[in-house]
Amino acid sequence: MRLGVRAQDTGRSVVVTHAFDGPIAMAAAAEVALALATRKPLRACGLDPHPGLKKLPKVAIPQLARRGRVIPSGRAGIGIEI
Repeated sequence: MRLGVRAQDTGRSVVVTHAFDGPIAMAAAAEVALALATRKPLRACGLDPHPGLKKLPKVAIPQLARRGRVIPSGRAGIGIEI
């Protein structure tokens, strides 16, 4: 988050993404993207679920409910239930 804020303060665009993370890390990344977006619009976030996640337990990530868009979960914390 601090790096994203610093980048935005210098006029740079910020992209939040993941590297084959599981659902908890993806929900956390979505929350970082939402927090940074309140300061300045973000570019495409790269938070689409990876096909490899099919091997993990099914956990709904409410921030990714709309394909291609990160939206607030409306829940406390990172918004997921395990």
